[in-house]
Amino acid sequence: MKYLLLLIAFICSLSTVYAQGPRKAERQERIKALWTAFLTQEVELTSDESAKFWPVYNEYSQKEKEIQQKRVKLNTLQSMSESEIDNLYKQALNSDEKIIELKREYYPKLKTAIPAYKIVKIPAAEREFKKKLLRMIQERRNK
Repeated sequence: MKYLLLLIAFICSLSTVYAQGPRKAERQERIKALWTAFLTQEVELTSDESAKFWPVYNEYSQKEKEIQQKRVKLNTLQSMSESEIDNLYKQALNSDEKIIELKREYYPKLKTAIPAYKIVKIPAAEREFKKKLLRMIQERRNK
């Protein structure tokens, strides 16, 4: 009987996790669509530029995301020794250097898709989009 109840609880928890999966993926797709529209408008990409730009930018973004995910989370500093903190900081600096190298690698590739003055607009557009997204989330929570 005990095992049966445990099995039922486990199945119910799986169905809850599975049910949340599609919603999260759906939300991520909506955010990606908003981001694509926002950046296209902010950087003023033409349809020809967009066709060349997005595949290169998506590849760059994926590689940047992989570097960021490898970065160690610095949330338990109080329980760490000085040498452990030093090592974490060095790892964070290495991640920053890898991102800079990635930007250097992809700048010429992006220049083949869009003019340099539009590439320079991208970081500001990224920051602005993040601000708008946070505002949208806060407004939804307040409702």
